[in-house]
Amino acid sequence: MMNFIKRLLAIPVRLLARLLGTGNYFNTTALWSAVFNLTASGEDGTSLLYAIYIRNGLDKTRLAARNIITISQSARPAVIIASLEFREGNISEANQWVKLATDSNAKDIEQLLVIKLYLTEFFSEYDKKIIIEEILSKNYLPMEVTRLALIEKAFLALEEKDWPGAGKIADRILSVEEHFAARIVKAAVAMVNKNLTAAEQLLKKAQHKTAAAQFYPLASHALLCVGNTEMAMEYLCRAGKLDSRLIQSNTTLGKFARSQEFADYCRRRQQQ
Repeated sequence: MMNFIKRLLAIPVRLLARLLGTGNYFNTTALWSAVFNLTASGEDGTSLLYAIYIRNGLDKTRLAARNIITISQSARPAVIIASLEFREGNISEANQWVKLATDSNAKDIEQLLVIKLYLTEFFSEYDKKIIIEEILSKNYLPMEVTRLALIEKAFLALEEKDWPGAGKIADRILSVEEHFAARIVKAAVAMVNKNLTAAEQLLKKAQHKTAAAQFYPLASHALLCVGNTEMAMEYLCRAGKLDSRLIQSNTTLGKFARSQEFADYCRRRQQQ
């Protein structure tokens, strides 16, 4: 009964916090703290962490995160702090938050699947194939999560030279929505099939759909998979300053970005 009353009391405070939080003009930390003290829910804990981050930065958010994860017994707050760490390039720290949520027996552990999928590119303890299939087996997850898993599965198929499989996954994505990554996968398959005109058109369409910083690294990855190293190097150079997370990663593209071959190519290109 008491918990029910607390949740009722939290409703108007939560509405006020959301209203004042629009546009980030007001500091809603105290309001979200009051809501979380009433509900101890993972969702409200996540909102509290984000409010702290907006006003006080990552260090203060870290101080609050451990307590919020423990009290809420939810993986949701761990997802946001791990995502913030990941965005800042703090890969090991992101992994520690995932482990903390896992070890604390969080009740909604599936919330960690996306951040785990990202971490597969840095830590061998995570199996990308297993995580992808786990995501795809849960039809209640948001569409963007399913899409991400399908894109990763398509690129795994390219790396394994399963050209028909990669093409089918790309078609599955495109049957639901337009997406540049699916076009890149189809372009790679077209190259393998010697349909260079179609490949060029698909790459142009993919490039038109997204920013250069996203397009060029992903296209370079696909080109590496089909053995077009020269074009892959050119595309990676066009990407400009590479994301530090890519350079740190153990992916095919990350290793290539750190290679002497790519460094020599960039040097020759600058001298031309």
